[in-house]
Amino acid sequence: MTKYRIPLMVQQHFDQMINTMEMLESAKFATLIIIPKILVQKEKQFTISWSNQIFQEGVNAKNFSAIDSYQKVLTNRSFQILLFDNSVIRCSLQFKDDILVTQNFSWIPCPLSFDSYQNSIEFEPELISEEIMDEKYDKNRILMRSTVRFDYDSSHDAPDHPSSHMHFQNSETRINTDQPMCFNTFVKHVIETYYPKSYYVKKNIVPEEVYDLLSLDKWQGLSFKTFTDRKKKIQYLSGNKYSLDILVMG
Repeated sequence: MTKYRIPLMVQQHFDQMINTMEMLESAKFATLIIIPKILVQKEKQFTISWSNQIFQEGVNAKNFSAIDSYQKVLTNRSFQILLFDNSVIRCSLQFKDDILVTQNFSWIPCPLSFDSYQNSIEFEPELISEEIMDEKYDKNRILMRSTVRFDYDSSHDAPDHPSSHMHFQNSETRINTDQPMCFNTFVKHVIETYYPKSYYVKKNIVPEEVYDLLSLDKWQGLSFKTFTDRKKKIQYLSGNKYSLDILVMG
């Protein structure tokens, strides 16, 4: 079997992902982490992704916000991070040599609520899956939270489908995100936007020491090399900044 040298930039993004995952678990913001893989499709093509692929089971871009998709991802452990509230983070980065060509970063919220932080972190993922499959849950526990997915595709850049964008609500809702981001920036966005400390601590949902252990203000981003246009010119982008512009509300 031919072995290929992993480019430094690919290795750096892989290492960042693992370090951040371990930090989340140590702070008890995450209850389970599954170490990702670097997959080599062919020479000079590398993908950092979740370990358990379940494409054949119907989890795809079109139904990414369905409860059934959440259940399949959870059951098959097709993710990198299980957060304290049993929401899921799964991310992939595809490189051509050391140049980023595609990105898929998803936060998949748990559709069921829990009455306390402690109960949530002690609840086994398998039991959530059983509740969903058996439809045993009380409707008062159902949460209407949309999956959020940040995509980047260097080969597809059009007015109605910018190369870098965010999905939520459904697959045709896109918000221009200006440029791709690194794993740290994505996870920091998830925490600050969907789990804001000011609210979660005030409402006694998450202990303040959990946020203190994360020290989000000290997190650093990583840069990317990307293609600027169809002529395949290369540019360097900072991975820790992005902006949102509303493009299409599907």
